[in-house]
Amino acid sequence: MNWASIDISDIRSYFDNILSHLNENMRKINIANRMFVENGLEISETYKNILKKYDADILEVDFKKIKETVDIINKWGVGKSEGLIKEIITSDLINSVTIGIITSLMTFRGKWKIPFKNNLTREAEFLSEKGIVTNVKMMYNIGYFKHGYFPEYELSVLELPYDIPDIVMVILIPSNLKDFKKSLAKDGGEFLLQLNSKIKDHNVEICLPKFKITTNFSLEGKLQDIGIKSLFNSETSNMKRMSPNADFYVQKIIQGVQIEVDEEETEGAAYSTSIIGSRSLSTSLCADKPFIFYIQEIKYKTVLFWGEYKTPVN
Repeated sequence: MNWASIDISDIRSYFDNILSHLNENMRKINIANRMFVENGLEISETYKNILKKYDADILEVDFKKIKETVDIINKWGVGKSEGLIKEIITSDLINSVTIGIITSLMTFRGKWKIPFKNNLTREAEFLSEKGIVTNVKMMYNIGYFKHGYFPEYELSVLELPYDIPDIVMVILIPSNLKDFKKSLAKDGGEFLLQLNSKIKDHNVEICLPKFKITTNFSLEGKLQDIGIKSLFNSETSNMKRMSPNADFYVQKIIQGVQIEVDEEETEGAAYSTSIIGSRSLSTSLCADKPFIFYIQEIKYKTVLFWGEYKTPVN
């Protein structure tokens, strides 16, 4: 991807449209942004105006008081996520050259349009990535869902709608997760964009594990892989638009995600009328082996959360 060829105004317009759509129509999605900066650090008026545009604010802290600063940031995260996000940063992420931390979080609470049946949930076998069979709490449902099979990827796809307009969870169940991820890295971007038009409504009997995933990971490696490199280099970084008198660069970008899926809803943090058909006429699809899932806003084809379920953890 050639980021240099993309006009910054186009990027801002794209995010403006997404955020406006989310804020207007989806009250169960909460987005919060804040920049924590060293006491006295000058931030340009241009950058302050950009932050305001995205409902972000600035708070001065003393990064030399590491524990105090960590507590301030994490308490902000707990409040903005309604308790879903317990910890945004840890003390080891702040050092002697830290002068700013930009935080962004998103929480999501969505109920299924067609809830799973609580009384059908039971112990069932799940074949983990390492070939070990483990018992999990498996949820069951039957109804009309978008579904498809793609033989070129040996992949089954299932779309589960929420009771929020234009928000769905997509489940990708390949015959072999490692092989599929190689294909996805090669040409998956285009494939994923076309998924919504290729899957069709079918009467499907489905099973899906109840699960909760909490993880934190660094993004700088992934961003450098797609060409965003100078930002992380102290010799080449140019952030004068942010602070005209400061010579700094980005040390780390950390993303934290928590996803919890049960019979009635999904809770995520960063965070109806159904037609029931006859079992004899339905297709059966069970996520009883490693799979990929993502929560997507359909109108702008924006992925809000992405994850893999490979090995159950008790």
